[in-house]
Amino acid sequence: MANQLQLKSLNHISLVCRSLTESLHFYQNVLGFIPIRRPGSFQFQGAWLFNYNIGIHLLQSEDPESLPNTRQINPKDNHISFQCESMAAVENKLKEMEIEYVKARVEEGGIEVDQIFFHDPDGFMIEICNCDNLSVVFVAGEALRMCSAISCSVQPKLAVNANSSQSTMLILQESYSDPTASFIVYAPVDIMSMNVVINGGDPDNVALLPSGFAILPDGSPVQSHEPGSKPTSAGFNKNFRIKNLNK
Repeated sequence: MANQLQLKSLNHISLVCRSLTESLHFYQNVLGFIPIRRPGSFQFQGAWLFNYNIGIHLLQSEDPESLPNTRQINPKDNHISFQCESMAAVENKLKEMEIEYVKARVEEGGIEVDQIFFHDPDGFMIEICNCDNLSVVFVAGEALRMCSAISCSVQPKLAVNANSSQSTMLILQESYSDPTASFIVYAPVDIMSMNVVINGGDPDNVALLPSGFAILPDGSPVQSHEPGSKPTSAGFNKNFRIKNLNK
């Protein structure tokens, strides 16, 4: 599935609140968000905050009494989730601030993920977890991810093994153009190898068989890059690259 809307990242979450003052206190002093400038052209009360590469936009309700009452904490409710460095520190801090919470634990393949759930002043649920303990495993046949941060794209490809069951292969791809030609380099990578690299494994242990092609001006012979030009490359990070095929 292509990125039809050319999305780049999550920008902000907007929340309607009963009391702007109470919500500001919560998101600043409990979750650590920092107030930022809000456009003065708005004709309604609100506040913008930012941290952890996302924004929280608070909107003062015009009819606070119409907002639903706070419900019992239910981990299956709508919520936003934050990863943390220490679950114990989070729990101790919530106890100190006398904020009610519930705990849960997810186990998968011998890996444990701890979760803490609690409400903001308006009953919107917050989760704190160590979810990064659990590897990201892409689902076969779905769009996987665009590696904009490392200048490459990863696309899905279905392969059939000897037992006729489906497994996922990823296509790592990069392109480069200079005055002499345009080059495209790509290499298949199996999903398990991708997960190894994403989770901090040694990329040198991942076998790559790159291939590619060049698009040349009419009548131009195939030739190497001119001295000083940048080679075509693609990879997971600066230590793991597919060098250009042009020799």
